[in-house]
Amino acid sequence: MARGNEYHDFLCQAEGFLFTWTDWAVLMWVCIITFNVGYNVITMAPSHKFERVYFVLGWGPGLVVASIPAWTGDYGPSGMWCWIEGSHLMRFLLWYAPMVLILIGLFVSNSYVFRRVHAKVGKWRGTYRPEHEAEDNFLVAEVQTLKYYPVVYLVCIIVPLIDRIQNAMREGTPVYELVVLHVVSDPLIGIANAIVYGVHTDRDVWWLCTPAGIERACSSWCTRSRHVQEYQIVA
Repeated sequence: MARGNEYHDFLCQAEGFLFTWTDWAVLMWVCIITFNVGYNVITMAPSHKFERVYFVLGWGPGLVVASIPAWTGDYGPSGMWCWIEGSHLMRFLLWYAPMVLILIGLFVSNSYVFRRVHAKVGKWRGTYRPEHEAEDNFLVAEVQTLKYYPVVYLVCIIVPLIDRIQNAMREGTPVYELVVLHVVSDPLIGIANAIVYGVHTDRDVWWLCTPAGIERACSSWCTRSRHVQEYQIVA
């Protein structure tokens, strides 16, 4: 990485902008996943009509927030990488404070969804009907993953949060162990969410993530016909 004044060049500002935008995007998509699963299990209705709204909410707020330090010129060297330079208040206002509030909201909303699901399942106990049994299994399977996403996010973000608080309280005297743990834990959010999804939502994904499975998927994609075809209508 560049040294001295070269930190303030375009690449450093772009790095800080992308860090802010992508961190917000990950957090917003965790919220969207939580809402989507909750909507599905409570209403038992498809949620594909929200796809465009999800896209805007997933990428839009982070883009707006990331543009603020870019407009004020506050992106620069910030410890291990380029981020919001110097202004601890802006760091907490634009990222850490909203992130903590959103995590609290996720835990509250998950608790509400769990209560609704258990209440709905409890109404069917005492009588056996195949349709109720299938819906019961669907609800339980769907809500199981909800409790892991906020926990995984909190575990991965707690050390960076502690490190930034320490930086604000004792500026210029970083703790080496916190810096190392910060560097290790912060990038793990994405892969941790992928593992949670694969283990608790779609276990077949892991059977496909083998060299042979990846090769077959790439081969199928490359040889897929690009021509528009008609579906045969069966009367």
